[in-house]
Parts: sequence; structure tokens; C-alpha cells
Amino acid sequence: AISACAEARQWERALLILTDDMAAHGVVPTVKSFNAVISACVKSGELERAMQLVDMMASSSCRPNVVTVTTLLHAVVKEQ
Repeated sequence: AISACAEARQWERALLILTDDMAAHGVVPTVKSFNAVISACVKSGELERAMQLVDMMASSSCRPNVVTVTTLLHAVVKEQ
């Protein structure tokens, strides 16, 4: 569902799934789910929000991976 939101550039819905829906069902977010929301934010031009998600990952004991870093790096370069 989060990846579908990313493709549709619905970053707000993707974030709600991550923060509200998953918690309501007792699902712990994974690096893959965070990366999907980060991707949704980047595709929607919400780079600052994507960066904030990295902080949220840390507070969730979820470590960024190469996909996280690459997605953010491409977004920063694209903005230049």
C-alpha cells in the first residue's frame, strides 16, 4: 500500500499508513516501509519531510540502508 502511494505521489497517505495504520495493527515499520514513504516524499518534492523520516527511523531503531541514502542523495542532486 505504501509503495502504491509513492507511485501516486501521495506522500501524506503513505506517511499516515506508516505512522498510524501500521501502529494500530501492531506492525513495526521496517527499513523497506520507511524507504517507500521516503520515496513518496521525494517524488512529491517533499525533501525536508523525507529527511525527517530518517530521524524517525532512528527513533524506531530502524537503520537507513543503501536504498535510503541513494534515494535521498538523488533527490538532493536533482534539486541542485
